[in-house]
Amino acid sequence: MDGSKQRHTTVQRAILVLRTLADTPQPMGITEVAATLELPKASVFRLLRDLREVDCVMYDDQSQTYTLGPTLVQLGEQARGQLHLMNTARPVLEQLTKKVGEMVNIGILYDNKVLILDSVRDIEGPCLTVNLAPVSELHCSAIGKALLSCLPPDLVEVMVRNLDLSQRTPNTITSRDVLCEEIEEIRQTGIAYDQEEYEMGLFCLGVPVCNGEHPLAAISIAGPVSRMKAYGLESMETALLDAAQHLELLLKSAGHGAIKVF
Repeated sequence: MDGSKQRHTTVQRAILVLRTLADTPQPMGITEVAATLELPKASVFRLLRDLREVDCVMYDDQSQTYTLGPTLVQLGEQARGQLHLMNTARPVLEQLTKKVGEMVNIGILYDNKVLILDSVRDIEGPCLTVNLAPVSELHCSAIGKALLSCLPPDLVEVMVRNLDLSQRTPNTITSRDVLCEEIEEIRQTGIAYDQEEYEMGLFCLGVPVCNGEHPLAAISIAGPVSRMKAYGLESMETALLDAAQHLELLLKSAGHGAIKVF
């Protein structure tokens, strides 16, 4: 069995163990879990040991049984928040992409990076020739810089100090002072730019969706630099700002707070 298949099997077994604990009202011991899943006790022991190390399960020394752990509660809350955000944002993104004819994206802060939750492209519009990764860097993406602009300045300084400002293209900002100055400018204008800083040929506009000094998300428009500038950046800026404001109002009216990152 190759390594990737073995790892995949281990993940599947770990999820089966968690589902077994979830479906049983009482705490379970290794023998019970192994019998339910028809797995060797030694395998179940290793799975539970690993899950315990990351607080996905809790162990009671007295009864020698396991129950679900607090990490799953945190992950569940985060997943629920992300799902609500995507469901609320999707119509806004679809309307925006039809208006501008380019790919639009929504992302959140995740572990000092950008996590792209959803991307929408008008099927009748031109195809984007460069794809955005599901996880992007904060310093060289329009969404990342837009998200940073929503945070208090002292927190931004701390985050920027700890970022790896790796240079992806000749245009990538690698100076912490320059990045902080640009973030301050974004606070004033409300619009962040990725001017071929993430990938050559790719131009992005980003706008934050905030709740006070807490970033709920950020929206971006991304496309080939020549086509974006030919369309007219001013028109795109206006459409993006309007979409972000509309989504912000929708999320606030639904009581959606910032997604917690664990």
